[in-house]
Amino acid sequence: MSNFWQSPSQFHEIAHDRMVEATQRYTRITTPEELLVTLDEAKSVCSVFGNDLDALLSSLIVEATATVEQMVNKSLLLSQWKLTFDYFPNEILVKRPPVRSVLSIVYKDLNGNLHACDPEVYQVSLGGWKDPARIKPVMGMVWPITAMNTYEAVTVHFAAGADSPQEVPPGARRAVKFLVAHWFRNRETVGTVTNDIKNTLDLVLAMEDWGDYE
Repeated sequence: MSNFWQSPSQFHEIAHDRMVEATQRYTRITTPEELLVTLDEAKSVCSVFGNDLDALLSSLIVEATATVEQMVNKSLLLSQWKLTFDYFPNEILVKRPPVRSVLSIVYKDLNGNLHACDPEVYQVSLGGWKDPARIKPVMGMVWPITAMNTYEAVTVHFAAGADSPQEVPPGARRAVKFLVAHWFRNRETVGTVTNDIKNTLDLVLAMEDWGDYE
């Protein structure tokens, strides 16, 4: 109902940001230094003894972690990412929490040349596990004009994720262990999540409050 009280300019800003968001793309630049689930934990849920299957279990942990991250729209362990847009929105929402820092914002000008935005001209609200980070110009400033009809004219580099597995919500770790055990016993299905498995994962992940945004 509150939208009916917004001014025409506010409607325009909302429509603009929705169009820009449709062009966004997330790319992980660095991988976490640790596994979300230890090899010993994976061996326990898979009833494995010895070290012969360590490489397989490690790959399953990485794959399962990526799957759970996609389901909850989070960066579970500390990594560097880039977020690209075809042009600037009014407010940038970085939906890979918990965002730890915004490293840089780079854009292509009308001539296609790259420039870094001065951190003094924009403000950042990092949020937490439940909320996206928000970035917008400080009062009196606007985003630069970018190259026309150019893909990925704006790039936001940021760091997101917990410092250690112990800081990750327990529900995510339980989901990863469940998925590792499932794929270990059904290796022909590695990388796929059937409806039954997804329903189980949803139940496990629902034990945590991940926030309301999409």
